[in-house]
Amino acid sequence: MKLAIYLRVSCIIALISLAGFIWEFLNVRFDGSQDPVKQFEKDHICEKISVNNISHPAVDKVVLIVVDAFREEFLSSQPENFPFITSMMKQNCGLPYTAKVHMPTVTLPRIKTLISGSIPSYIDLLYNIGSTEYKFNKDNIIARLKAAGKNVVFYGDETWIRLFPGSFLRSDGTKSLIVGDFKEVDNNVTRWIDFEMANDDWSLMILHYLGLDHIGHSLGDKSPLIPVKLEEMDLIAKKIYKALNQKSNNFLIVVTADHGMSDGGSHGDASDFEIYVPLLFLRPQLSAQNTSKVVRQVDLASTLAILFKLPIPTSSVGFLLPELIDQLMPTKNDICLAYLLNLCQLQTVSKAQFQKNISDAFMSSGEEDHAHSSSCPLEDCSEKMLENLLGLYDNIRERNQQSDSSFNLFWMVLPIFGMMSSVFLLCICLFSIQYIRPTNLLIVAVLWAQMASLASSSYIENELHVWKYAFIMMVTFNLLVDAMQRRRTFAAISVGIVLTLNRATGNALLDYVKPAQVGNFFDVWSCFTSTAIQMSLPFLCAGFIILRMKLYYSHLVIRRILIIFGFLCTAIHRLFVTFDYLNYTPSHIVYALCMSLLLVECSASSVAICVLFMACVLLNATYVGVYMLLLLEELFLSVTLKFMRRRIDFRTVLYHIFARYSFFALGNSNTLSTLNISAAFIGVNDYLPIVNGFLLLLHTFLGPVTVWSCFYRALTNRQRMYTLPIIVWLHLVPLLFYMIVVTWLRHHLFIWSVFAPKLFYLAVENIICLVLALFVSYFIYP
Repeated sequence: MKLAIYLRVSCIIALISLAGFIWEFLNVRFDGSQDPVKQFEKDHICEKISVNNISHPAVDKVVLIVVDAFREEFLSSQPENFPFITSMMKQNCGLPYTAKVHMPTVTLPRIKTLISGSIPSYIDLLYNIGSTEYKFNKDNIIARLKAAGKNVVFYGDETWIRLFPGSFLRSDGTKSLIVGDFKEVDNNVTRWIDFEMANDDWSLMILHYLGLDHIGHSLGDKSPLIPVKLEEMDLIAKKIYKALNQKSNNFLIVVTADHGMSDGGSHGDASDFEIYVPLLFLRPQLSAQNTSKVVRQVDLASTLAILFKLPIPTSSVGFLLPELIDQLMPTKNDICLAYLLNLCQLQTVSKAQFQKNISDAFMSSGEEDHAHSSSCPLEDCSEKMLENLLGLYDNIRERNQQSDSSFNLFWMVLPIFGMMSSVFLLCICLFSIQYIRPTNLLIVAVLWAQMASLASSSYIENELHVWKYAFIMMVTFNLLVDAMQRRRTFAAISVGIVLTLNRATGNALLDYVKPAQVGNFFDVWSCFTSTAIQMSLPFLCAGFIILRMKLYYSHLVIRRILIIFGFLCTAIHRLFVTFDYLNYTPSHIVYALCMSLLLVECSASSVAICVLFMACVLLNATYVGVYMLLLLEELFLSVTLKFMRRRIDFRTVLYHIFARYSFFALGNSNTLSTLNISAAFIGVNDYLPIVNGFLLLLHTFLGPVTVWSCFYRALTNRQRMYTLPIIVWLHLVPLLFYMIVVTWLRHHLFIWSVFAPKLFYLAVENIICLVLALFVSYFIYP
């Protein structure tokens, strides 16, 4: 059948094109090799100096304490939680900075930045979630220390061990994605401190604490456990400081974070809470000259390298921290050499041309002989020379504040043409179906409205509003058209009920909640968080199945037994969730029942029932009321459309809008911070990438999956043959337009903070849609 062939070829081309576009736009590198950084010609002075010209290291030992999700606001607004650190700053034993991190604000790329001083690609977001084996091969501080015969020890997030295998003298990793663990995950790090303080065989000790991040993911940023955890981190810094200070004062403690925490408790985006983190240095006789200094996270690697008397990592784009270098470097000549080495490093990787070269700094300071000498040009650093070097240094710093991304335009445009050919094949499919009207003005209007919203960063950030009013408009339009054709009181009542349910859901989302905290609105309506509401979800789903899917006609007794038993288990699970009782047994039984139900009868009805089972297990208590309203809304909407005998193309478009609206109604957004990582571990007490990934995807797209499964189950096989190309077309046309938009706006100010996360969501959604379309096509087409 030509329709099936065109559809399958279109899906395959779309998958390849999308993968190619993501590959280039998100700057994917799978080989782990050095970045193809453009090398500029070095100044001839840089060829005469090396780090060996520094007299001796400024520090012997450094302890890097990384507190995951430690945002700067926790320190500035709650100093009472940090009595030791605050006292150190007042006693001139500490230097505070605020560090600005780059997107995406997730752990793995931020670790790379801390250690190498480079800016990783956006695709590291995927490695952060699903990679178990990923070695970091760029030049970095750890590799430099090891090459110099110095040792590094590590305790904490096992991501470090994956990135730097075989690089640590001693190490002990903790699971980073099991977000329900607040205590043991940190206790397993702290227990090694006494042992390492008694050893002198290491130069760098890295401690990565995960407890604060886990509290944010599970309980939000307003949890009463956060102050307790912050005080615990302060005590750990105090313990390490006292232990090191008893042996020597030539040490440095660095307290910082890989990323911050959003006002919803998560991270991944570019809000101020997520991109600004503390960067604190503790050691005796270290005065805070500028307490409001804001630096970049990439600056840490180059600074630590110079303090250790190590070469700056070759891919580093960071600058030295002047207040720290000026106080810790042994002599003025060493200070000049530090800045000069950093300038030479930046000259090789900087995309911004130097306004004047390094030799000019010597000429203008009257050091011509030193500039042309064959030996080290800084045998005696004068005030004038240091002033000129700092002037050049500040000039380069200003010109490199904004990182620039270079794209290969050819490899971005080529996938766009591939996606165009895929959409063209789908158009052929639609025009070949006489039962469908592909030129329906309503379909075109909906697509154009959606595409117009994708070209605006403001609309992307508030897309919930677009779909809410689009859904209301469509349902109202449906009633008006029917009223003009015939008078039907029941239809008007049904439409009124749908709009009322929509308002009950939407008003709570829009009026009571900040966009970044869509999930918290039921805190205002305490009745929706009561035990009765929690327990009513499984029974409402059971009633929904009876009314919507007519299971009383089913002749499979075993199927009905599985369904009844399944809803009893979901009710027990909801009871445990209500009283915060951790028990994996009910959720395990539900997962097993879903697989059994699909094995007994793999049908559209079984899939829809399994989705409802999973919703009862995965839904956070906050979203139970919203999901119940969406189910009632879908029930009355299906009855209304069936009673009015609407064409299948109209019904498909309306359900497409409803599916998009349900995605945002359940607390999702176009920002990565609304991804609920804790959902990936419901009923799972270990890191299983496939299982965790499936649960996370299902939880994220639970609204659209529920809507489409109910819609698809109610269709005849002939209708399914006709609707499948429409569904794919409704997904691919906006994706094609968005690919053109991000290509055109690739240098936009918000390209990584707004457009890239939206592309990520669109890509995942369309991959799921295309794969399912290919799978389903083999069942419905002869």
